[in-house]
Parts: sequence; C-alpha cells; structure tokens
Amino acid sequence: MTASDVTAPARPVPDPGPSGMQRALYVSIQDSSDKRSWSGTSFRMRECLKEAGYTVECVDALTTFTSPATRAKAMWSRMVGKKYVRDRTPFTLRRYARQIERRAASLQYDFVFSSGSMPIALLRERKPIVCWGDATFGALLNFYEGLSGLSRESEALGHRLEALALRRAAAVIYASEWAAQSAVTLYGIDPAKVHVVPFGANVDVQWSDAELEGLIAQRLAAGAVKLLFIGVEWDRKGGPVVLEVARLLQEAGVPCELHVAGVTPPGPLPAFVRLHGFLNKNTPEGIERLSTLLRESHFFLMPSQAECFGIVFAEASAYALPSVGTRVGGIPSAVTPGVNGLLFDPGTPPAEIAQALLDLWHHPAAYAALCRSAYQEYTRRLNWHAAGQALRRIIEGLTPSGQGV
Repeated sequence: MTASDVTAPARPVPDPGPSGMQRALYVSIQDSSDKRSWSGTSFRMRECLKEAGYTVECVDALTTFTSPATRAKAMWSRMVGKKYVRDRTPFTLRRYARQIERRAASLQYDFVFSSGSMPIALLRERKPIVCWGDATFGALLNFYEGLSGLSRESEALGHRLEALALRRAAAVIYASEWAAQSAVTLYGIDPAKVHVVPFGANVDVQWSDAELEGLIAQRLAAGAVKLLFIGVEWDRKGGPVVLEVARLLQEAGVPCELHVAGVTPPGPLPAFVRLHGFLNKNTPEGIERLSTLLRESHFFLMPSQAECFGIVFAEASAYALPSVGTRVGGIPSAVTPGVNGLLFDPGTPPAEIAQALLDLWHHPAAYAALCRSAYQEYTRRLNWHAAGQALRRIIEGLTPSGQGV
C-alpha cells in the first residue's frame, strides 16, 4: 500500500508525463455538476483531474435501475428484520456499466477515472481504470447504519462486487489509511496499487499572513466561544455530544454559542443554540454563509460515531479553525492531533472534551498556534491542488495496457 506524498508546492502543473495518457473519462453515479452531491466531492474530483493537466470527458448522473426480483428481496428482507441493498446488485451495476459504455462510445480517452468503485465493477473496458473513493464495502459493513443488518445474500453480493471492481482497477485510491488498509486486508488487493490521497476542502480560500493573524486576533477578542457543528445526521455525527460540551462550557462560566448547520436537532434546545439550516453550496448565499460560520467560529466539532473521512474537517482547516473529532474510520487521516485539531476515542465523556477546549481557550498563545498550524495543514495537504499532484504521480505510473510500470 502506497501512502502518496500529497505535499504540493504552489507551482504550475506540467504536461502529462511519459505514459502518454492525457485524456480521462470521468465516471460518476452522481451529477458531478451538483455541489450538493456527496458534499461536492464528485465535482471536485472532476475539476481536480482538469487541474492536474488532463483533458476530461464526463459520463455522470447515471440512472439507477432495480429489478422486480431485487425489490421483492428488499421487501422480504424488511419483513424478517434484515436489509437488502438495492444498488449493490449485478442487475444495477450492469446497467451502470452499459450506460457508461454507451455514452463513452463516441468519446476519446486514454484511461477511465471513477468516483468510487461501483460504476466500474462490471464495466467492459480494456483501457486502464483508476478509482478514488472513501471506503470499501467491507469497511462500511456494520459501520454505517445503512449497511448494518444486511441479509446474507446482500452482504455476499456487496463483497463480491467490491472485489470485482478493485481487481479490475489498475490503481485504487482512498482518502484515508483506514479505507486503503481495508482494500488490502479484506479483499487481498496488491498493496502496490493501493494509494492514499486525502480529499481536499470544498472551498477556495487563501489567507495572507496579515489576514490570518487578523482572523485569529478577531476570534481571541470575541466575548463568547463559538462552537460549530455541520452535518445532516445529528446522532451519527455526534450532535448530542457537541450539545453537552456546549452546556458544560456554559456551566464553567464561559459564554458559549453553538452554531448548527445542515440539520435541526430534535427536542427543545437551549438558548445558546443557533440554527442555520441547510447550506446550499450551489448558491452564492450558501457559500457565503458557510464561509462566515467557518471564519467566525472558534472550534469545529464533529465527534462522529462513524465517518469515512469528513471533508468538512479540511474545510475547517482552510479557515484556520481547529477541529474536534473521534478516532473512527478515516477521521485520523483528516485530523492530526496538535496539528489541525484534537482527536478523542469514541465514547469519551463530554466533560473531557470540554476541559480540553477550556485549556486551549485559557491559553491564547496555544490556541493561536493551533489555528496557524491548521491553516498550514490545509495549504500543505488538505487541498485539491495537492491531491491533483498526487493523482498525476499515480497515473503516470500506469501504462496504456493498464498495468503499473
């Protein structure tokens, strides 16, 4: 398994290397023009390829077909207390593949680049295939609620189709070490073709030294600690823990505001909670509102119970905002303790998290240093330019026949 060096200086991208593969066919189940889809990741992957110097043809927004037999199996599984995943069946993936083949027939390309593994599992293609995702099926199984409690048949199909996709690919890229390791240990994929390239922040910001210091000074001068939570799933992403942390800060005599975007928490809420609703990144208003929240907050908290990566951690770093996360899934590849935030074990008492925040808040120099370090982590590693540089190195190591050099 290769942990790709994603540190990239700000320099023009050179022409594609000696492999001669200059034209990419980008495939995605999602609509890659929709910045709401997969938190904008499909869009950013496509643009990342372009920035890396490749000509990109796009086949996306695939239609999902399910068979009557699949629907019947899903219904029966529910009746016996199990789940049947409709979009991980040979019927569905075969139709993804036929859509790609039909739409790509008139296009010129040297290699296929897939957002995730499912579009390529049953694709009939002789040119090299590269896929980039955030998790394998096996890593997600019984980790996310949607893939917990599957029927025996659905679980077996998921594993079989994942293995087909990964073996078909010439290079397999993941956003985290956690996901990459699962491809090797669960599916026996050759470590030499498995790579780690973290996703970048889905925001475009750059701060001068003076601007960065001004941003930090403004936070330190604030009268209240502003905590930020962004996510559409309150429980899975640790919303109740964040709410308790905010309450404990209030009890400790520290004025606190908890800003929540993307979801409305259940039940009555304390007066210190501020709700911002869903932020639409397809609109200038949504982008500006997100920017304001990241700029004005003191800590971003997302102590998830399950998480593949968490692009919002990269976005927080882009605004020099320290993050608080948990050591689950791919989060340790997005948050480095003492560099761009703090990590805690799952189940850590909220009081321990609150105390760590208090310690930083009462030591302004340490807080300011963590803010600066978080922004440096964004400029060094957690941005799409750095990711594009890493992609180039991986793709240049492939030959037109699809094998590594």
